[in-house]
Amino acid sequence: MKKTFVFIFIVSTMLFGSIAYASSGFLDVPENHYAYEAIKSVKTYGIINGYPGNIFKPNDLISRAEMAVLMCRMSGEDVSLSANPFSDVPDTHWARGYITKANEKGIILGNGKGLFRPDDFVTYEEAVKMAVMATGKASAVGIYPEGWSQSFIKIASLSKITDNLQTLSG
Repeated sequence: MKKTFVFIFIVSTMLFGSIAYASSGFLDVPENHYAYEAIKSVKTYGIINGYPGNIFKPNDLISRAEMAVLMCRMSGEDVSLSANPFSDVPDTHWARGYITKANEKGIILGNGKGLFRPDDFVTYEEAVKMAVMATGKASAVGIYPEGWSQSFIKIASLSKITDNLQTLSG
């Protein structure tokens, strides 16, 4: 989880440049939390809103639906409600528009059998792939070879998307 969140923060910093800091605004994110500044930043830019009750759940894993929302917001995608190709994402799903847009843009895909699995958790490798896709760096990857994640991790590294990740994630 730490790696995935800090990775999202790094990508958002790349997309938005310098960060303006304000109160995190979340009851469960104290000032001494390791990701306090990152959380403040992504909230300031409207990338995250948190959960009801003014909480963020900083130690929870990120679902595929949440990741679709984050990637669309970070890349400035307008959300549309075009045709939904996924049988497991009802039209009333809170992230349906983001899921559809992220799929249309190739940022995050289903399993090829009409399923998106919106509540499954995102792995670090999947998060790297999504960021590479969202930042438009995927053309350097080409056809996905065996060991697909290593290609995306290499592109992310060469593009400096994952710079300082180990330092920041502790």
